Amino acid sequence: TNDFFVACLLFLLATATITVYSRVGFAGPGYLLQGRYKIYSALMLSVVYLVALTALWPVRKQTGILVVIALTIPFSLFSDYLCLEGIINQHRRTTADYFNFIVNESAQRRQAAANVFVPTEPTFFAGQTAQLTAASWLTAPTETTVDAIDEKRFLYDIPKTDALNPTVATPTDGSYIAVKNARYTYLFSARPLRPSPMAFSGFEGYFRANGIHAQVLKEHLQPGRYRIGVLTNQRGQRRLAMTNRFVTFTELK
Repeated sequence: TNDFFVACLLFLLATATITVYSRVGFAGPGYLLQGRYKIYSALMLSVVYLVALTALWPVRKQTGILVVIALTIPFSLFSDYLCLEGIINQHRRTTADYFNFIVNESAQRRQAAANVFVPTEPTFFAGQTAQLTAASWLTAPTETTVDAIDEKRFLYDIPKTDALNPTVATPTDGSYIAVKNARYTYLFSARPLRPSPMAFSGFEGYFRANGIHAQVLKEHLQPGRYRIGVLTNQRGQRRLAMTNRFVTFTELK
């Protein structure tokens, strides 16, 4: 009888594990550990099944189960640690999107949004939007470069190996890609690179000191020819440096 229940519990445990793993398309443990793929109901069920197994199996066979139970909490904490990357990137994207909204939308829409949404913290570009959107940047001298601009169907991939990165304590520091023409100015948050996807490098060294991978989404752009720049924010100091690279966006196809 015990063997039957043990087999059922093992089957349920395997089912819970496969259900979680299948949500990432079998893309590997790096994705599995990301917070958006953690299913706490499955985690709880797995613990319950393991506890039940300890009651059904002889004591000599329980060591492995107890080890797994003991590892559950540090495993979950480690996945939360890895989730910091997504949280910080989302914070940076929101900041850049807010900039794009206030400099490119009409005064009427900005006022309507201001009646509903109240900023919870000062933005790093507060008071400098006029300077950052000035037309003179289109003819400014070339002061920096990017490694490549790889055009894809829905976006432009822009890596830069020597771009400054943020820290966990200052998530809006670091580098942003500026995309500008005579009428529109856009900021796109650059994804700071980590030492490796699964690295435990503490909080001070969570990101590399340099190295970004930015994605300029075409759906956010109005048709036109744009000059590419790199905006760096560090300790309250901002520096916009323009490249000699341009992209021409017509429409999404």
